[in-house]
Amino acid sequence: MDEAWDQLVEAQDSVQTALRSVQSELLQHWYMELLALEKLLFPPQTFVSSSHTFGYAECTICGKVYGECEHIAGRLYMGQMCGKRFRDLGHINHVAIVEHPRDKGCRWAKVKRDGYMYCTLTERQLEKAGDDRGNVEGCVLRAR
Repeated sequence: MDEAWDQLVEAQDSVQTALRSVQSELLQHWYMELLALEKLLFPPQTFVSSSHTFGYAECTICGKVYGECEHIAGRLYMGQMCGKRFRDLGHINHVAIVEHPRDKGCRWAKVKRDGYMYCTLTERQLEKAGDDRGNVEGCVLRAR
């Protein structure tokens, strides 16, 4: 189920990225279908957003320090999407529960209930939760 979730999220992100560059009723329809599939196939998820410290960010187009070049993250340049590659990643400043995350891969994956861990995608009981375990497990940052 984790793989199915990741594939659905990747498809949603890809169509949303395309919609930033092209206005298309067909793409908009596909995006709405993907959102509907999320609600149909999976139980509601608890998403998180984290704040990290980092030294600097590089431009994914030219490799310079982001902000010292003319490229803008989220825009296409000769068919390549500009982004920021964070360097010297430090500690987590905080993690917040959010309703509309930037990355749906950052979510609670397991929750503790009645002494056991449960999968948030299938709601199946997993392993017994020890006393040293937290109440939730999940992802707060994904490398892409």
